[in-house]
Amino acid sequence: MEELVKTIPSSVLRKELERRYSPKFPPEAPILFDKTRPKIEVALESIQKFCKSDSDDDPSRQKTKQDLLQSLERCAEYRKKHGDKTLIPAVLSSSCNSVMEGLPDGIVDVVLSDSPYNMGADASWDSPGHGKFIQSINEWALQFVRILADDGIGFAFTNDQYLSHWWLALESAAGKLGVPIFVESAIWYKPDAAKRKDFISVPNASEAFKNQPQVMRHSTEMVLIFRKLESKEPFTTTSEAYMCKDDISPSSNVLTVNKCCAPERFLHPTNKDKEGNPKLLHVAQKPASLLEPMIKARTGENVLVLDPFTGTGAATMCAVANGAQVIAADLDPNWVEFVNCRITAQVRGDTFQVPTPWPPVPEEPAPPVWDRSKREIALEHLKKEEQIGSSLERYEEYCTMIGEAKCPIILHKDCNTVMQALPSGIVDVIVSDSPYNMGANASWDAPGHTEFIEHIRGWAHEFIRVLAHDGIGFAFCNDKYTSYWWDLLEEAGASQGVKVHVELAIWCKPDAAWRKDFVAPEANDAFKKQVQMLRHSTEMVLLFRKQTIEEPFTKVLENVEGVEAEANVWKINKCSGEERLQGDSFHVAQKPDQLIKPLVEARKGDNILVLDPFTGTGPVTLAAMEVGHHCIAIDMDEKWIRTVEKRVSRKLQSK
Repeated sequence: MEELVKTIPSSVLRKELERRYSPKFPPEAPILFDKTRPKIEVALESIQKFCKSDSDDDPSRQKTKQDLLQSLERCAEYRKKHGDKTLIPAVLSSSCNSVMEGLPDGIVDVVLSDSPYNMGADASWDSPGHGKFIQSINEWALQFVRILADDGIGFAFTNDQYLSHWWLALESAAGKLGVPIFVESAIWYKPDAAKRKDFISVPNASEAFKNQPQVMRHSTEMVLIFRKLESKEPFTTTSEAYMCKDDISPSSNVLTVNKCCAPERFLHPTNKDKEGNPKLLHVAQKPASLLEPMIKARTGENVLVLDPFTGTGAATMCAVANGAQVIAADLDPNWVEFVNCRITAQVRGDTFQVPTPWPPVPEEPAPPVWDRSKREIALEHLKKEEQIGSSLERYEEYCTMIGEAKCPIILHKDCNTVMQALPSGIVDVIVSDSPYNMGANASWDAPGHTEFIEHIRGWAHEFIRVLAHDGIGFAFCNDKYTSYWWDLLEEAGASQGVKVHVELAIWCKPDAAWRKDFVAPEANDAFKKQVQMLRHSTEMVLLFRKQTIEEPFTKVLENVEGVEAEANVWKINKCSGEERLQGDSFHVAQKPDQLIKPLVEARKGDNILVLDPFTGTGPVTLAAMEVGHHCIAIDMDEKWIRTVEKRVSRKLQSK
C-alpha cells in the first residue's frame, strides 16, 4: 500500500486513497485457537462465543448476533443428524462479515469468495451502489486477511470494474494488520460464452453495432489470488523471476474453463424466458472444474475452507468431495436451505433435484384465534401496562357514569404507549389521521422535520405489528410526507418479517376551492404577489395490508372474481355544516362521516376491532359504533378526549 501510494504524484489523491481504503481495525487482542482439534469445531465455538458477548451497544449489531446465534443452533441440529459432524459443512444464514468476526485469527486454510459484482443482474442484493460496495469490499478484505492462515491461500472472484479496488483493499488490509500479502490476478476465460471468437476492429461498421450498447459478449471473470507472503523482488520484464523452482512450472494466469452448463447447472423449475427455456436458478453459479483446483490448493487432515457467499453451494460441495471442513454463509436463508438439501442428498447417496416451487413459499404462521371479544382481550393487556393505569381508571369511571360497560375504549394517552401494550395482530382496521407537521394553529403539529420522521417510524412499526394478517389500515397524510409514510410502512414490515402492500388514494374535496380551472401564475400581478397560488383541495390516504403481492405490476389491472377495482380518487366534500363541530376553528382536521364510514366498514364481522390512534373529534369512533365494531380511541389532548366522551354518550342515549 505504501509503495503503491508513493507512485501517485498528487498528495490530495494519496490522502483520498488512504481515507477511502482504510477499513476499521479488528479487535486488538487476536483470537487464539487450539490447533490440535478439528478446526470447524473450534471455529463454531468461537462464533458462538462472539455472538454471546455483550460488547456491542448498537441495537442492530445485537440483533445480528442474535440472528446468527439462532442460525448456529439450527446448524448444530442439522449436523447432529448426519453422524460425523467434522465432515458435515456448517452452513449459516447470516452475513459473512458477522461469521468472520467471530472466527479466530489464521484459522482458515482456503478462502473461496464469490461475492456480488455490483451489477444488479436479476438480483437486488447485487446492486448496493458504488460507494457502499467499495466499503463492503474493504470490510470483506480485512476479514479475509485476518482469518487466513499464514500458509493459507485465498481466491476472490470479481469483475473487471472492481479488480483494482479488491487488490488495493487486500493490500490495505494487510498493512492495517501488520502482515505480509502477495496478490496476483488470474482470468477465468469461458470459451463457450461467445459464439464468435474473433474481434471486429470497427464496432460501428454496421448499423447493428451502432444500435448495440455492448459490442462484446463478456466471456471473462477476474480472480484475485492472495497469500501471506513477502513480495521483496521487484517486477522485471525478464523471465528470471518466474524460473522453475523444485521442478514446478508456474501456471498460466488464464484459466480456460467452460461456463457452468447442464447437467451441472441448476435451472429454475418453473420460470421460463421469452423463448420458453428455463431460466438460470442462480446467475453466478461456478463450474466444479474451475473450483476444484482452488480447493486442492491446500490439502491435509485438518483443512478448513471458508465459502462466504455460498449461493448454490458449488464451492462447499467441491470442498466436501475433497475431504475438507467447510464453513459457508449466505444472507438468503433460501440458499442455506438449498445447500443443506444438497448435502443431505449427497450423504444419503440420492440424486439432488431443485425444490419446487423455488424459492420456497414460506409457511405463514397460523393467525391467532380470538375466542373472546377483542375488546375484552385488549383491556386485559392494557391493564398490565402501568403507564396506562391512570387513563384506564378515567375510562372505567366514564363507563360507570354513563352506565355502559361495553362502550368504545377511550384513552387519554399517546398512541405508541397504548399500541405497545396490545397483542400482535388484534386490530382489524386502523384509521390514522395523524398530525401533518404543518403547524396549522396547533403546536402539536410542528415538531420539526427530523423528529416528525421518527414519529412516523414509531407509528408505522406499531401499526404493522398490531394489524391482523387479513386487516387493513388507512393513514391520512399530506403530499410532503407521503413517501416517508410509504417507505416506513414497508420498512416496518421488513423488520417484522412480513410483506406490506401499500397503495395511494387521493381525497379530493370539490368544495375546497371556488375556482376549478388552473390559471398560470404569471397571468396577473395578484398571482405574482401570492405565496400560494393553488388552493389545496386534496389529502393523501395510504392503504396498507399484510399481503404478499407475488405478481409484478402490469399496466392492466384485472378485476378479481367480478369485483371492480375502485378508483384511487375519492371525490367527497370537506366536513362542513351541522356535521362540523363548532365551525372550522374547533378542529382543523375533522374528516366527514361520508369519507370515514366506508373505511371503518372495510372489514365486517361480529368481532371486529378498530384502532383510532389520533381520534380528535372522534369520527372514526362514532362510525365504528354505528356499524357495531369494537373501537379503541386514543388522543394526547384531554380536550378531544372530553369531546369524544360527550359524542359517545349522546350516541348511546339516542339508541
